[in-house]
Amino acid sequence: MDVVNCHVIYTVFLKTNRKIDAGAIATVNVDEPIAWRSIVSINNIQGGFYPLPAVPTYPWDKWEDTFARSVKHFQELADFETDDSRLFIYTLLEVLMERQHGNGHQCLLRSICQNAQVDEHVGMFSEIMDVVLRPGKESIAVAYTDAFVAGKADADCMRLYSECRVPSNFLDQYLDYV
Repeated sequence: MDVVNCHVIYTVFLKTNRKIDAGAIATVNVDEPIAWRSIVSINNIQGGFYPLPAVPTYPWDKWEDTFARSVKHFQELADFETDDSRLFIYTLLEVLMERQHGNGHQCLLRSICQNAQVDEHVGMFSEIMDVVLRPGKESIAVAYTDAFVAGKADADCMRLYSECRVPSNFLDQYLDYV
């Protein structure tokens, strides 16, 4: 390994900031027949003295006003559409339950109530059903939220929603196939 060039650069910046930059460049002989091919090794060490500010500067402090203005502007321009996907799923489930068992609304409320009583959902199907049967933050009928709250309070869902003529949960018949 031949040392082609070795240099040290020392620079003093204004306001007593100092920096030192030292490096070495060397080529490695690889006996390559084409002259322009080679391996170059470059090592560089840097060090410096930079006084730190007494009070830290956080990025969110710098752009806080900008973010507040952009959020306010976005809220003024935004025309949000409500997400009715949960209402669509609940309506679909009620229609299916109505066709099979009668009184689909009461059967769905019982399913929501019984789902809320399960503390830990095991398995992918159970997790999906938990997401579907857990009323979200949408503006949805209060009956669904009340059924969920009743289930969390360990209410007797079978007695509370007795108008549903199914002896067990509507979804239990599908769990055998999964």
